[in-house]
Amino acid sequence: MDELRIGQLTKEMVAEELRQLADPCATAASVVRKTLSIALNGVPAGGTPPERVIEDAVQGAMTALLLADMSLARGAVLVIEAVHDVASERQIDTMESLRAALRGLADLRRFVTQQRVDEVRHEIETRYMGAGEVFQDYVDADARAEAQSTRTP
Repeated sequence: MDELRIGQLTKEMVAEELRQLADPCATAASVVRKTLSIALNGVPAGGTPPERVIEDAVQGAMTALLLADMSLARGAVLVIEAVHDVASERQIDTMESLRAALRGLADLRRFVTQQRVDEVRHEIETRYMGAGEVFQDYVDADARAEAQSTRTP
């Protein structure tokens, strides 16, 4: 079975919504909520794991916010809330869902300054005690993996 990848679709949907609405971060979170509600509705056994779907949707939404030059810190918190809500509604492990969202958020580090990563981490930590540290762990792991892959001939 083909792996479900919704990052590009989510990015395009969020980007279009951002152009039309007054609160882009809330719109991004709303699109993530809608997208995940549909994508996670009755995921077949052997299909794309819910965590991968969540990570991909979060990456797409945050990339759209980045391209629109919106507040990544505010967007991150609202997207995490959306993921939490959908995970609860769909009876998916909320802790694993939140970890998947944080992994998706960590992908931002490839495109932004360390200062912006720190702003995102701080906002996450302010709202979700301990989650900022987990986010930073994912950021660091991604950076190490990227560094390792560039060294390997």
